[in-house]
Amino acid sequence: MANSNVQQLMEQLTDNNVVPDYHDGEIILVDSVKNLFTNDHPDHIWTKTNVILTCKSGKMHMTVNGGETIEIHKNQVFICPPEVILENIMVSADFEFTGLCITSNALMLCLGPHINEWNHVVYIKKQHIITLFEEETILYSKASDLLNCALKRPLGEERKRNEVIRRFVAAGVLGLCFMLSEKIEQNETIHKQNISLFNRFLQILQSSDKKHLPVHYYASKLCITDKYLTEVCKKNSGKTANDWIREYTLADISYYLKNTQLSIKEICAKVGFDNNSFFGKYVKSAFGCTPMEYRNNKHKKE
Repeated sequence: MANSNVQQLMEQLTDNNVVPDYHDGEIILVDSVKNLFTNDHPDHIWTKTNVILTCKSGKMHMTVNGGETIEIHKNQVFICPPEVILENIMVSADFEFTGLCITSNALMLCLGPHINEWNHVVYIKKQHIITLFEEETILYSKASDLLNCALKRPLGEERKRNEVIRRFVAAGVLGLCFMLSEKIEQNETIHKQNISLFNRFLQILQSSDKKHLPVHYYASKLCITDKYLTEVCKKNSGKTANDWIREYTLADISYYLKNTQLSIKEICAKVGFDNNSFFGKYVKSAFGCTPMEYRNNKHKKE
């Protein structure tokens, strides 16, 4: 007996001129569809099942549940759980994809004890787009060829064909689940490494007598590039490496001007400026007054 959610999705596909290659009440397969929605864009698609869409060429752009905007490119897989509204769908003229729609019940049967891993990635980590590496693309292509062979078996052997198709789908979904878990683990490892780099950067910055130094100086201490250090800082704090250097430099300048008897020239050298004139402009840009005015409490802003 066909699942009501699958029936609803079939109606949506039919309304948008998409003819599935296979459906059995729990699973819908759509293969090699080109030029989707090129004539009439639907107002929205309400996913009633789990949807796994693989972009073979071109790109697809849409909003999810009226908020997040996503774009899918070649060799990317889009994973969408049930009860999600996809809106503002736009595709390029060369867009081509393969799609699998599968009920939650059928997904559980495919994944067995690994369903928790899938739920962790899709619902908790909210990983909805995965980029396939070259070797993964090759593996997917070969698996897709085998599935296509099963889809083309004579109708007289429909029961056997359906069993083969279900087993191929189960193997593919399980492989995708493992792939997702591995990528999440890799991302978490990279995230932990980035946090460590960020903390080490701040430690070096905090312990440096001269803080007004180029990003390259701190990056070289960490054995990474200037660009990567800036990316790490931005991801972990919302500030660039230069922002942090400036913040700590100004804190030192403020302290020396307010709490020591060091001359302006001595402070200039101490925090890492080679030129008194540039130091004066730097202070005025930050505090709205000259270093001496700041020392004498005549600054306009801090």
